[in-house]
Amino acid sequence: MATLLAFRNPISACLVRAATNLLAETMGRSSNSALSIISSNLSHEHQKLIRRLESGYSKSSPNFSGGSGGGGGGHLLKRTIDRSREYPDNDAACSVIAYNLSDELKIDNIQRFLKGFDDYQIDYCLPKDVQEEAVMLRRRRTDASSVNDVFLFREGSIVFWGVPYDQQKRMLYGLSSLKVNPNASDLIQEEREHMIFKLSDTIERSRLTRDIIQIAAKQDESSMKLDQFAFSHAVALSVKLGIWEMNLDEYIESVKWITEDMKDGKDITLSKDQVFRKTGQILCLKHSINLRSDLLDLPDLYWDRGAQEDMFSAMFAYLNIRKRTNVMNEKLNNCCELMTLLASHMNDSHHIRLEWMIIFLITVEVLFEIAKFL
Repeated sequence: MATLLAFRNPISACLVRAATNLLAETMGRSSNSALSIISSNLSHEHQKLIRRLESGYSKSSPNFSGGSGGGGGGHLLKRTIDRSREYPDNDAACSVIAYNLSDELKIDNIQRFLKGFDDYQIDYCLPKDVQEEAVMLRRRRTDASSVNDVFLFREGSIVFWGVPYDQQKRMLYGLSSLKVNPNASDLIQEEREHMIFKLSDTIERSRLTRDIIQIAAKQDESSMKLDQFAFSHAVALSVKLGIWEMNLDEYIESVKWITEDMKDGKDITLSKDQVFRKTGQILCLKHSINLRSDLLDLPDLYWDRGAQEDMFSAMFAYLNIRKRTNVMNEKLNNCCELMTLLASHMNDSHHIRLEWMIIFLITVEVLFEIAKFL
């Protein structure tokens, strides 16, 4: 029961512990049974922790870490996973794992990549407009009851469905020729997303139930793969946003000293070129988030696909993408205001220097005129 302390609010942890013991004593049930009863009245995040307690799973509760605009501070509102452990191969068979590899993937050159991976081939079952956004690969030799698919997105992400970890590593290494402005390897691993999926014969439409993706297995293959694409699309956006969050945190850390020096009344030792480059960095990031991505609006792909729109929206909400995007935009606006203030201050300083130079020249001219009359 000590794991209950993983609740962010210690009062909540104490209440759950007390309620569990009370139920166990009064109803003659085990602690796990009592936990099951309590979990039905808790929030989704606390329910996930209760399920881990029931199974003896020691993983900590999901972390919604916070940070201020003045420092790195971590990612606000982002669901995190335990990235420290390596998942066993039998777990990979039911896993959806996503990475963001670069700013862009040249998916039009995918045939060159496949020369080193004879086990996989392009699956053309997706609609034409979807194939413009992503390429789907599937394993040639696979059991009908299993899933071994890979989605490569033009915006730089890759999503594995049921692919063994050794093959994932080979693919991540082999994709080097398709990357445009690749991300650092440690950043790619740190910002990956991991979820669980299962095929279900008892549901008619695929859906997200708590933190498990359920794929309806009774539908035709093209519809099933389109459902997988919708879930993958949202997860791909989440890892892309995760990379941008890290980039923004690094940027904030690099300019944190400026506000400290301004508060202490010290001179800012930045040149105009440095301020210009810093402003360009933050505007480029803002442009990528708000103008080049699908973070702010529903992608056109789902306008006439209501079922897939619901799946995409459910995963989008589960990963808190909209809230994280809003938080990022607030931070970006603050950074832009800081750079604007610096540029304005430097312009004022430049104008003051020009005024003093003019005053000096006028003074020299007056002295010369006086010297003529002496």
